[in-house]
Amino acid sequence: MADGDEFIITAKLFEQNQLSRARALFELYSSSGAIILHFRHDFETPSQKKKIVLNSWSVWGWGNELHHASPFKPGQHVKIHVKKLGDIYEITLTDGVVLTFPHRFSDTQNPTSFYYLGDWTFSKIQMICAKRNSESE
Repeated sequence: MADGDEFIITAKLFEQNQLSRARALFELYSSSGAIILHFRHDFETPSQKKKIVLNSWSVWGWGNELHHASPFKPGQHVKIHVKKLGDIYEITLTDGVVLTFPHRFSDTQNPTSFYYLGDWTFSKIQMICAKRNSESE
């Protein structure tokens, strides 16, 4: 994922009565196995507050979690845009909420694969490459 590239997820969160994990997450991995970006939506439950958690993982373990209020609701259709801008990831959520997360790795470690898990169903995954789009204009 180079500077300006955008990764877009379109999904539907499970209804409250369908929850099995009470979370929905995706991760972007580097070729070395590091988790460049861990995005997790925690649903509201009696033992857990509703929130979004951002983090990264390397062979040295997890980094510091960043917590944000979540605009998502059970059963909602969501669209999440992740755009790499220099040394940050700009994450735009369905409701226009914009989060940022630092790229915590060297410039040579960029996302090369994707993983998802939890209480949501994906309908579309897109990758928009900025360099390719600018060359075609």
